[in-house]
Amino acid sequence: MNRLVLDSGGVTRLARRSQDAAALITVLVCQGTWPPVVPAVVLVECYAFAEPSGAVLTGDVAALRALAAHAANVTVIRS
Repeated sequence: MNRLVLDSGGVTRLARRSQDAAALITVLVCQGTWPPVVPAVVLVECYAFAEPSGAVLTGDVAALRALAAHAANVTVIRS
């Protein structure tokens, strides 16, 4: 099975609330490469530049809440 591994640029691009991002996610789902793998170091980088009042969907709530504690008004929601 192929796994999609995202860097911070990929996370940023797919996190946009746009038709292009939604279309790309749809294609990735159809190809069986969604959900992606996001290395912890990439998550840390994303949180360092997190948009205030942003939200993150995750299956590992405890780890991401610990990372989100260092970002301004970022909410972690179990997916």
